[in-house]
Amino acid sequence: TGGSFSLAPEDIVVLDRFFRSPWHVAMLAKPLGGKATAGFFFREDGVFQKSTPLQFPLERRELTGGEDAPLPRRRGRDTRTLVPEVVAREEVAPEEEIPAPDAKPKKQLRGGWVWLPLSFIFLLLGVLLGLQVALSMAPKASLATTEDFSLGLSVSKAEDNLSVKWNRDAPVIHSAQRGVLEIEDGTYAKSVALDTAQLQNGAIVYRNSSNIVKFRLVIYPKARVSVAETMEWKQ
Repeated sequence: TGGSFSLAPEDIVVLDRFFRSPWHVAMLAKPLGGKATAGFFFREDGVFQKSTPLQFPLERRELTGGEDAPLPRRRGRDTRTLVPEVVAREEVAPEEEIPAPDAKPKKQLRGGWVWLPLSFIFLLLGVLLGLQVALSMAPKASLATTEDFSLGLSVSKAEDNLSVKWNRDAPVIHSAQRGVLEIEDGTYAKSVALDTAQLQNGAIVYRNSSNIVKFRLVIYPKARVSVAETMEWKQ
């Protein structure tokens, strides 16, 4: 009832917890100046919109082109302008049911039934729009997984040493803050810390003592985020 016409932070928490799929939508209803307004919100790049262009009035007259039903007045006021069936409904016990004239109830019932399919159409529109956004983002996510996180780790024999190389032009290498090269050489294990300059160099030389050596390169592009790739060399 207060603030701007947008989803509150507590609304986002509930939506992210129980409605995480890209095709999930939210409808916000708000009374403004005696009238109710509603709008649909959907995810853009995985985040719900701050504002919505899918905004519409929750008024029967605006939605169906009909007139709003007159409201009954309380007892003790001037009843000369009251609609006849409203006066009759106040004079009987609450459990009694008096049939109203045919014309006006049919008009009111028809307006209510028109709103139901209209709201379903708006909801379906939001679902389809969210699904289209999800499908358009799927190829990009797959491409990022295969290309952006590849380290290109390789091992080759160079005389009496092993030459360990990785792709220094990889995006994850450029954004890396640090790295670690873990080596398992028979029963011997060692970890080599790599700074930004060593990662940009893209290679390191290691003298092996056994015929089977395992290398594991771990890159840390962000805090609490790591990318690893493993390679095994055999004599």
